[in-house]
Amino acid sequence: LPVVLLAIFDGPKRPGHKRDKSVRSVPHWMTARTRDFLEAFGHYSITAPGEAEAELSYLNRIGHIDAVLTDDSDVLVFGAQQIIRNPQDKKKPDTVFLYDVAHFSVQNQTPIMADGLLLFAILQGGDYSKGLPHCGKVTSYALTNTSLGSLLRFATEDYCNNVDLQQYLDDEWAPMLTHQLIHDPDSFIGRKCPKAALAIPAHFPNAKTVRQYVQPLTSPGATNLPSLDITNDIDIQRLVYLCDRLFLWGLDAVIVEKFQKSVWPCTCIQKLLK
Repeated sequence: LPVVLLAIFDGPKRPGHKRDKSVRSVPHWMTARTRDFLEAFGHYSITAPGEAEAELSYLNRIGHIDAVLTDDSDVLVFGAQQIIRNPQDKKKPDTVFLYDVAHFSVQNQTPIMADGLLLFAILQGGDYSKGLPHCGKVTSYALTNTSLGSLLRFATEDYCNNVDLQQYLDDEWAPMLTHQLIHDPDSFIGRKCPKAALAIPAHFPNAKTVRQYVQPLTSPGATNLPSLDITNDIDIQRLVYLCDRLFLWGLDAVIVEKFQKSVWPCTCIQKLLK
């Protein structure tokens, strides 16, 4: 793809648990090598203070990057505006799907607002929670037509600490969710869902989970970020060294064949971009 790439890695303050599993606090052993390759190809990389997806979404939202390349749907909840999905067809690596969040609310089949994405994530579960039992995707999507998602966001902004936020969620928000499931007052769901209402656990949703979606840890500004106007020149000598060291492509014939297939097209695209 003809892009200037900024790769972002998870930082030291990312959540300690995701999907009920402990998250390793030290960088993956491939992180340093991956950054070596990125720099050799003329691209850029930084480490986020927290989650990489949240940082990418923030940088996209403020206009420092044009789009986020990922398959992680959490970027939608974090506020990314343009998302590129990774190529799915190996025979067509240049064919990708680009999603513009601005179109989500006006498309005909399943329109959804930004706060609806937040509610859907809370009800369906994700990295931070298991979601609401007996509340399927159809029901969760139907509830995005209510004000429940917006109320979650407003409450996170209004209550500065999680104790007060949790009190609001327990005393006011959860009863409203129960009412929607039991009575379906606006006929958004099309049926009553008492089983899901009875399955709402105590302290659902968790205040910390809601805040991790609405106010994730990100950089305070874009002042220390690299300029992404154009890529640096590809460092062929460094690439040869890295490939020989990590992939054992020691023979000249092997190096030439691999580079002809994978590196020279990148070099041509880079020259065209300049």
